[in-house]
Amino acid sequence: MDLLTLGSAIQAELTAAKPMRVAAYLRVSTVRQAEGDVSLPSQQHQIELFCQSRGWEMATIFVDAGASGTNPARAELNRMLDLACSAERPFDAIVVHSYSRLYRDLIGMEIAAKRLQKAGVDLISATQPSGTDPTQQLVRQFLALFDQHTSVENAKNVTRAMRENAQQGFWNGSRPPLGYKAVAAELRGTKIKKVLAVDEVEADTVRLIFDLYLNGDPASGTPPLGVTATAAWLNKRGYQTRKGCHFGVGPLHKLLTNPVYVGRGRYLIRNSTQGPQTSKGELIEFKVPAIIEQSQFDAVQQRLVDNNPKVTPPRVVTGPVLLTGLATCEHCGGGMTMSTGTSKNGKIYAYYACANRTQKGISVCKGNRIAMPHLDCMILDAVEDQILPPERVKAMLEKLIARRTEFASSVDARLTTLRTERERLDTAISNLYRLAETGDLGIDEGLSARIQELRSQKAKVERTIIRAEAQAAPVAQLHPEKVEAFSRALKDKLRNGEPILRRNYLRSVVGRVIVGDKRVMIVGSTHSLHRSIAEGTFSANGVRSFIQEWRALRDSNS
Repeated sequence: MDLLTLGSAIQAELTAAKPMRVAAYLRVSTVRQAEGDVSLPSQQHQIELFCQSRGWEMATIFVDAGASGTNPARAELNRMLDLACSAERPFDAIVVHSYSRLYRDLIGMEIAAKRLQKAGVDLISATQPSGTDPTQQLVRQFLALFDQHTSVENAKNVTRAMRENAQQGFWNGSRPPLGYKAVAAELRGTKIKKVLAVDEVEADTVRLIFDLYLNGDPASGTPPLGVTATAAWLNKRGYQTRKGCHFGVGPLHKLLTNPVYVGRGRYLIRNSTQGPQTSKGELIEFKVPAIIEQSQFDAVQQRLVDNNPKVTPPRVVTGPVLLTGLATCEHCGGGMTMSTGTSKNGKIYAYYACANRTQKGISVCKGNRIAMPHLDCMILDAVEDQILPPERVKAMLEKLIARRTEFASSVDARLTTLRTERERLDTAISNLYRLAETGDLGIDEGLSARIQELRSQKAKVERTIIRAEAQAAPVAQLHPEKVEAFSRALKDKLRNGEPILRRNYLRSVVGRVIVGDKRVMIVGSTHSLHRSIAEGTFSANGVRSFIQEWRALRDSNS
């Protein structure tokens, strides 16, 4: 026997003596399956039996729990493929329960199979035909194509069922927004249908956020806050999100713009891959209990637009044009901006025009155009004649006071619930202390953490009670002389005040001016009017800039 033949024989003996090393790959599609289902243990058990029957050694196990088979960005899958194609190659084959566990996508499956074949690693299914024979490869491709089709059909059926569930007013199972909780509504077969209900403790935090942004904190004399300042105010006083985290600007802005708080729940806001926002035709709205009044929500949305530097540049606030930033087009909702023109005799005139029509053309909006002096005088006359007469102001405020008084009475029931919850927490804390003192319960880190958690919950409830008690107090009546003095002073400022500040005075009573072809509507907030009269101030102090430190050296405008 020559040396070459002897070497081959020895190598064959070594290979036969050494069992094949395999890596098992397990996957389930959802976290719920991973936590409470038997699929992962079942997959692993069948793969172990499959390997034992062939004398193979299971070198390692890779698990992707809660990952879709159509998603190629799976941490354990990619780590396994990288190791299989590396120089050390710690295993000789990859075994899956079925090919659908690896991929539910034909292209992804074939790319992975070619990559493994090039690296000399076998891809084996414990329940389906496997091998490198062309026929077996064709079978694998057919199976992958069928798995892909099944995945798409399942997704369609699930989406259809969830859309129908939302149209019937039920909650589809995601994390409820702050202020709500999912409660069982009815049982259909084995399915528990849930709806959103108000969580009174969290709901009071939501009300507080809207109040801070729109009205500020009267107790400390804080004026209306921006989104960033509202987040800082909450974090400074120990308020936390449901996850126990600090409030951030992004989530807070999302909360302030969420229509669920005025009773309009939404489903299918984004597609399954978190892509672009869906069109309004695909968006499903359903009724839920409201936490915020519609008028307050609308006022917050308007203030968010006004405070957005990307929408409202500094010149809108500090410029001399009276209605810039207030006037909007009835057709498209876009802002009305100043434009100029020249008559035949060379006279220059100014007018308000729809910005969308001016910048984007008639295909976007047919637009409106109205002479600037005419609209300015029309608005000032309407404000003086229909809003500022003392008897008119008094009538509006009486309606506001009546609504707030009715709302305050409804807070009493919430206060009863909150006080009951505080008593329950007090009892729970006292019981833990008593058991620790008598020795019936050992003192350890778990007990200390539980006591701290209960104390934190109690502090949160107590803060909520303080806010609710403040809301229960009816709005203070305003003396007629104060109303009359306010009306007289504001009329004078609107007619004779500095041009650069007149718009800010106007904002004390006007939130928006909607300009149409045949009508002009004035929209305002009675809450803002009440606050302006009560505080005796006007919204004339507003300086905006795209630069945060706009007067860093403090050398002007002091």
